[in-house]
Amino acid sequence: MTRQTATELVVEDSCLWVAVVTAAGSLPLFYAGAFVGNKGNYIVGGLFLLCALLATRKSRFVFDARERVVRWTNLLIFRTSTGSVPFDDIRGIGIEAMAGDGDSYRLTILSSQKPIPLASSYGPGKEKYTNLRKTIATFLNLEISQEDTAGLDPSVLKLVRAGRTLEAIKLLRTMGKMSLLEAKQIVDEVKGGWKTKP
Repeated sequence: MTRQTATELVVEDSCLWVAVVTAAGSLPLFYAGAFVGNKGNYIVGGLFLLCALLATRKSRFVFDARERVVRWTNLLIFRTSTGSVPFDDIRGIGIEAMAGDGDSYRLTILSSQKPIPLASSYGPGKEKYTNLRKTIATFLNLEISQEDTAGLDPSVLKLVRAGRTLEAIKLLRTMGKMSLLEAKQIVDEVKGGWKTKP
């Protein structure tokens, strides 16, 4: 989160500094290849430039309370995409885990159409994402139930409540890009938590 006022919340995610540092690291390699005569440095310098190109990514989301709309701009390897969604279409803010990795997360806007990732890359620190999620949800006046604090999409919870376990697992796998076993364990934990409540 880069800025928050009473009427605006700005969330940015950027890897541009990595791209700049990597591109700058290729310059001495190209110099060594051109003027020192070590031609192998061209290959290594080219790899550095390729890494810089792949690291060129930035996303910026502006939540505008006056107009009740969130607008975004995504830069991914010199391709820019933009969009917006009204606050009324936002059902929640979810935490998405990277497939096969329990330590990398990103936030998503859960809209009535499809989830919109707030970043193109995943990062460590679930507590950081949980706190950011609460800040955004508070700004949007969204309720976060106790069951939803794990970052599950409300539609997944709705399917579990309705006893539609297989559909909940399938939806969870699609949204979270996780294995069948991981999705089943999460759904079982949610079901088990409800059974133990009075």
